Amino acid sequence: MPSILPIVARSKNKELRLAFSSTGRAIFLTSVTAMIGFGSLLFASYRGFGSMSIALFIEVGACFLAIVFVIPNVLWALSQKVP
Repeated sequence: MPSILPIVARSKNKELRLAFSSTGRAIFLTSVTAMIGFGSLLFASYRGFGSMSIALFIEVGACFLAIVFVIPNVLWALSQKVP
């Protein structure tokens, strides 16, 4: 995942790059398991759980995409020196 994290990709610190590559995998796995758990509530007999599960499934997916794509690029942009 270093190509997604521009700050880490340009880092010469090998330990930092290793930590972020394993962190990306952990974020992915926890997001997927949470989405599966909330998605399983869709089959509940109570309709409130079904509608809540759809909202939470989408929310966890959106948070994962923000963590992986948006936040690293914003941090990279903020770390650039203004001439």
